[in-house]
Amino acid sequence: MKKKHILSTIVVGMSFMPYANQAMQITDDGTIPEYTSSPITIHIEGAKTDLPLQPQIQLDGVKSTKEPVLPEIEILKFEYTLDNLLQMLEGAKEMHISQARDEVTIEFEGQPLEAIIAGTDSMGDYVVLKGITPQNIDVLHKDNLQVKIFDYYVETSKSWTNFKGDYINQIDIENKSYGTEITLNLLEGIDYALEERYGSLFVRIGLETDKPVEQPEQSSTEIKFDTASNTLTLPSYMQIHNITDNYREREIIIDLGGYYPNIEDVIEVNNSYINNIQIVNEQTTKIVINENIICTYILTNNGQDTQLKFVRPQEKYDKIVMIDTGHGGSDPGAVANNLMEKEVNTMQAMAIKEFIEQYTDIKVYMTREEDVYLSLLDRTSLSNEIQADLFISIHNNAATTATATGTEIYYYPNETNTAGKTLAQNMVNRITSYTGMHNRGAKAETKYVVLKTSGMPAILLEGGFLTNASDAQRLGTDDFTKVYALAVYESIVEFFNMR
Repeated sequence: MKKKHILSTIVVGMSFMPYANQAMQITDDGTIPEYTSSPITIHIEGAKTDLPLQPQIQLDGVKSTKEPVLPEIEILKFEYTLDNLLQMLEGAKEMHISQARDEVTIEFEGQPLEAIIAGTDSMGDYVVLKGITPQNIDVLHKDNLQVKIFDYYVETSKSWTNFKGDYINQIDIENKSYGTEITLNLLEGIDYALEERYGSLFVRIGLETDKPVEQPEQSSTEIKFDTASNTLTLPSYMQIHNITDNYREREIIIDLGGYYPNIEDVIEVNNSYINNIQIVNEQTTKIVINENIICTYILTNNGQDTQLKFVRPQEKYDKIVMIDTGHGGSDPGAVANNLMEKEVNTMQAMAIKEFIEQYTDIKVYMTREEDVYLSLLDRTSLSNEIQADLFISIHNNAATTATATGTEIYYYPNETNTAGKTLAQNMVNRITSYTGMHNRGAKAETKYVVLKTSGMPAILLEGGFLTNASDAQRLGTDDFTKVYALAVYESIVEFFNMR
């Protein structure tokens, strides 16, 4: 059964004509039949639409026993009840008059439009109409390109003003009485072409729209999740715009870049990796993977479908480092010489991350990238869940005396695994050599929570003393941060090479 969509409130003007008293006859139940011969104007989404005829409308179902005498009008020849008016509007199924008798609401029955996707590829811009064929549409190309889709509707009208393609400036989507109208605001002189692919209609926008396009076989049209392999399969017409791994929130967000209103809202999984999969329809459709444990994904495409296999980080990455940005939020750390430790820590941590990601295949996770508070156990719990290979906590120092100066690095002593100690020694030597900071050495420490609760080699850096004027002057500069980060980065690379 087709789903009924209330297209909009369609208002019909109701200015009643005056009647001569002798022309009216009150029926047995006291009802006076009322007619109007005023022009009927229907407002759909703010746009006026005139009826093909301008009949008199009988507002009550009660017939008079005597024809009203109206000058120059033959009432019985032009009489229309609400049912007659309903038949005149193609696709209209129900009509209701308001209690105040000043509005008529018309309901249309049609099919929901599955998806409208806009994007850009090597051929130009395109708009994909899921499940639509050329027989369903009419196209008008003047200043803009208007695509009329008959008997299909969207839930609400939309205006994609933020879509910036090569040839399309803006996309407007509106419900009309006949279906959906899509208006593409194009650059001057741009042409279009239609092509059917994957059971959908592609509206191609570009300079060479008559270029033939290979027609691949139609693929699956449903989102599927295989719980045994933790694999999400997307049909080929769904193009992934962006994937965000919010590992700290244990969620992965897949932005499809288009609008798919009819995908199932929630897919329950409830296995050791995935809790559920939610579909969020906003400006675009997003697939939110809610995890039971931190995962990442392996993305593949077989030419027909796109697959995302969700795996544990260690299943994908050979080398993983957790960078812990010390303090944050309500915990500023040391404050001295116009510097706040949490801000210096963030600056250094982000610089180290940038070096690693730019020059190596080492996967970097961060305990925080924003100015938020985390407990010490939150930090190592995150690293332990990810099963990182190395934990590095970025801090800077403070002392009761302003003369204390230099760089020192702490490690947790382990007789069977000296990797942390070796890294601390190599790193403090490299940092002080590159920056000229005083070398305070590598030091064993059993009391620091982030060191003793980490399930992997862990070190804690104290780059310099904010309470020392000379150290503080260096710590606050971009030049020092870059050299400091370079030394830390090279030491991390050396650590992994020595494993």
